[in-house]
Amino acid sequence: MNNGLILFHNEGIRYLLRDKKKIRDWIQKTILSEKKELGHINYIFADDEYLHDLNVRFLKHYTLTDIITFDNS
Repeated sequence: MNNGLILFHNEGIRYLLRDKKKIRDWIQKTILSEKKELGHINYIFADDEYLHDLNVRFLKHYTLTDIITFDNS
């Protein structure tokens, strides 16, 4: 595999993600099967307040969403 990095974080909640290695392996295999290159991926499991703040600050949305993605390429 390449020098990409997959990290998992928590913000404002207590959440235990099981089998992180298994999930990382699956993500890497999926990326390779699509003939793409793994960069840096951060998954942040967060409470509603944190997500709402990101929506307001970066996307100028004043509603709550379940998922926010940022393309840093």
